[in-house]
Formats: sequence, structure tokens, C-alpha cells
Amino acid sequence: MKKTMTLFTVLVLLASLTGCLTKKVSKSSKSSTTITSPTDNGDSSSGGDSTSDDTDPGSEPGLDNGDATAEYYSLELILHGTFSPNRYASTYTNGIMWSSQRDLASVDREIFRTDSTFNVRVVVLENPPQNQNDTHGNRCKYNDSYSKLSVSVCLRHPEGSCIQTHTFDQVGVDQVSKVKVFNNPPISNEPLVLEVTNISSDYHCQNNSAYCPVVAHIDEGCMRFKLQFSTDYTKDLPGERY
Repeated sequence: MKKTMTLFTVLVLLASLTGCLTKKVSKSSKSSTTITSPTDNGDSSSGGDSTSDDTDPGSEPGLDNGDATAEYYSLELILHGTFSPNRYASTYTNGIMWSSQRDLASVDREIFRTDSTFNVRVVVLENPPQNQNDTHGNRCKYNDSYSKLSVSVCLRHPEGSCIQTHTFDQVGVDQVSKVKVFNNPPISNEPLVLEVTNISSDYHCQNNSAYCPVVAHIDEGCMRFKLQFSTDYTKDLPGERY
């Protein structure tokens, strides 16, 4: 049973949804995360396009659920690897590579508010170019290509440890994973917390079969992907379920 949303929450969600391609910058850290709807065409001045771009993986419209009209959310992340010598390992507090609680401004965390529905998938993108900054503001020194990633995530209450976890295993570049349905997400008066706990790639596998199929990506290189999720207040993610 959905809880009645407060006027404040409604206003916050509406503000999040009306921007077509909005870059959200956390005021509490250097981190920045691009949050879009899957039907954005990348033109923030024109107000976007209501049709999806078939050339952009994972951009198809969400599934009607008989209630919500807002599209599901899509967050593009660029993160360094952790393979020795772990130059950037210290930036991953408690082993967490990215956290909605730590790396988003408080107003942006409202999009993780839900009572009963929380479904997640990933869209793997090709490696970012050399000298691109990652989501935490660290430069990607090397242009290390990969053909697939495995991405592990954790869903938790704001004050607790991981309640549910999942690994999207060996998803190819420009491919969309199946949808992970997090049944009975933790009940909270606050937005839930979604975290990326580990990412592996097949970069090292290309030259040494001992590292196949995937291992930790080189620490001076970066990986790029989208986290997409749906809640009570959005259309549901399309695609096959786990």
C-alpha cells in the first residue's frame, strides 16, 4: 500500500521530473551525477523529445503501471577501477564505489523514495575517453577498453547495512541487463540508498586468460555505465526480469 506523499515531496519530485537533461551536483562533495529520463534527447534548451532514441541503449519508454506517469530514472556514472596499485582505492569509502546517500545532494536523493516498488538494471557503455573526469572528479588517465562489465549493487535503509544485493553479471557494451526486482524493499520514512559496491571488467582478460572472464579494472582507467531504476512514482522498467 503506497503512503500518501507530502506536499513537499510532490514538489521535489515534480522539480526533478520537469528538467530534461539536468546535471545534479552534490553540494557536500566534488561528485556529480547526470540524472535523466530515458526519453531525453540531450537538448536542455528545447525541453526534450517525448519519443525514445532507438540508437541509445536503454532509452525505451517505461511500462505503464496504471498510476505513475513519470518515466523511470537513469543515472550515468563514470568510476575508476581498483586493480593494483589502487591509486584511487582510498576514494572508495568503506569499499563503496558510489552511493546515492554520499554522492548526491539531499534534494536529489528524493528520487529514491518508494514504498513497494524498486526495480534496477544497468546499461553498459563504452569506456570514457582519456583525460575524462570520473563521477568523483578524478581524471581517467588511461583509455582502457573493455567489452563487458559486471556491476554489483546494494539496496539498504539509510541507517542500515545492505538488505538486498545483486550482481549484473557480464553485461556487454551497449547492452542492457535484465531487470532486478527488489521484492519488499525496506520500509523507511527516508529515501532508500542504492550503492555500487563492485565493478569488474574483461580488460585484463584480453591479454591474459588467467583474468577471465572479468576481474577488477585497472585503477587508472575508468568504466562507464548507467544505473536505471523505477519506483512507486514512476513507470516501470521494461525488459526481462531476474
